[in-house]
Amino acid sequence: ATKPETFSSMVEDVVRDAGRIDVLVNNFGTSNPGKDLDFSNTDPQIFLDTVTLNLRSVFMASQAAAKHMTKHGGGSIINISSVGGLVPDISQVSYGTSKAAINYLTKLIAVQEAKHNIRCNAVLPGMTATEAVEQHLSGDFRALFMRHIPLGRMGQPEEIAEAVCYFASDASAYTTGQILTVSGGFGL
Repeated sequence: ATKPETFSSMVEDVVRDAGRIDVLVNNFGTSNPGKDLDFSNTDPQIFLDTVTLNLRSVFMASQAAAKHMTKHGGGSIINISSVGGLVPDISQVSYGTSKAAINYLTKLIAVQEAKHNIRCNAVLPGMTATEAVEQHLSGDFRALFMRHIPLGRMGQPEEIAEAVCYFASDASAYTTGQILTVSGGFGL
């Protein structure tokens, strides 16, 4: 995701191998929690680098896929954002801002590409039981965070995947521009 040339080449590889592309899932996001602090203490370059990396991958991959989807009657673009793009946090100003921008871009793509039968939706996971959460967030932090999740538990990766499958399938053929939080109620 740090090499812009891969955004179009991955789409071209799929089109070459499958003859078309019907679904694109943009599932990249990065942050540096040790440097992505609050508004007052985040270095501007860290902010700009994080926002650029996270937003560029969605914009460029979606643009490349949409060109092919248009030729074949449409498709579905699903952006993996974060509940952090809706609910401000006490840190990670760069990450939250980039995910909020992805939420806006999701709606913009939905409106502008609907004429080509291209749908665009976003899935916003909350805290999910992944390796990254296990490795980078302390048990104390996870316990504190879970006090703010009405369902009282972390999400499972499969629960995020089910939301993605819904947006990728014909079951959501009349759904576009939606921002679906899959967060156990976090932020309510």
